[in-house]
Amino acid sequence: MAKRHPPRLHASVYRGPAQYFLTMCCYRRRKLFDGAAARGLVESELCRTSEAMQFAIIAYCLMPDHLHVVCEALSDESDLQAFAQLFKQRAAYAWKQKTGELLWQPSYYDHVLRDSESTRSVVRYTLENPVRARLVDEPRQYPHIGSFVYSHDELIEWAFGWNP
Repeated sequence: MAKRHPPRLHASVYRGPAQYFLTMCCYRRRKLFDGAAARGLVESELCRTSEAMQFAIIAYCLMPDHLHVVCEALSDESDLQAFAQLFKQRAAYAWKQKTGELLWQPSYYDHVLRDSESTRSVVRYTLENPVRARLVDEPRQYPHIGSFVYSHDELIEWAFGWNP
């Protein structure tokens, strides 16, 4: 049976300044992000790759078996497909060196945020993921959310209007 990948838009849609919502799943949906080693490795590679590829990571959420990222391309040279590929490659290589195991399922899911969509509402959706999964009662209780733009408290306050 042929592998199915999520459909992609024309490559030009993924280049230049824009905002995106990404979901990347662990290989065979294993709960690899329950462990600190995998979380730290993924956060480190996400930071390193986003800086190198000119992407701002507005918010991320490491669920036990997948990663959500809300990001913004910062320049005309920014390319989401290249960013996602390089990030997954770097994280997968480091994980394989450490454990001998696969980290990611092939491909990823992307959503290009349209002008009519609120970045804040997509970030709220992302941060509420652990609540919907019944891992915590409210987003600020979940320790595996973050941003490379905002501190944890600033992210929660910006997304929900809550003061910690």
